[in-house]
Amino acid sequence: MICDTCGCANLHHKMLEGHSIAECQLCGELHGDPDDLQNIEEIREGDVQGYDREIYPLVKTITMITGFKVLSASAGFQSKGAPPFVNFKIHGPKARVWLEKVITSLMMANRELEKRWVVEVTLIDGLSFTLKPQMDCPPHLVDATAVQRARRPLTPSMPPSGKSAISGA
Repeated sequence: MICDTCGCANLHHKMLEGHSIAECQLCGELHGDPDDLQNIEEIREGDVQGYDREIYPLVKTITMITGFKVLSASAGFQSKGAPPFVNFKIHGPKARVWLEKVITSLMMANRELEKRWVVEVTLIDGLSFTLKPQMDCPPHLVDATAVQRARRPLTPSMPPSGKSAISGA
């Protein structure tokens, strides 16, 4: 195998972020399954931006919506009983339309989820929204198992093809 970027034949095979890849020892280019390389890139992108690996795909999706800006996010803390969340603001008339679409999609997705996810609205320096799982007990009783169950939608299991069985994408 030869590096597509620099033509070097010195490729080192290794596991990176749980994926088997080959790394060029001259230019550092990664080679392997395109889905694996995209996953590695997304993990690195999230790390650079300071987001947990489990929550970053959701953060990225929300930031791609016109008029949405993520303020903070966390995949939750099992040891503290803190569930995952994404806090965001919207601005502009298109964002209001998209917010309704996001909430409608969430309502449909909730039919398939173990934990129901909700959008909480807060009024501090304008409206802000928090997307989070609805926990079945008071915050001081949320345990590590409940947090793990709430995280499941963030890391969906994919069939071997790497494509979603539901959407075919």
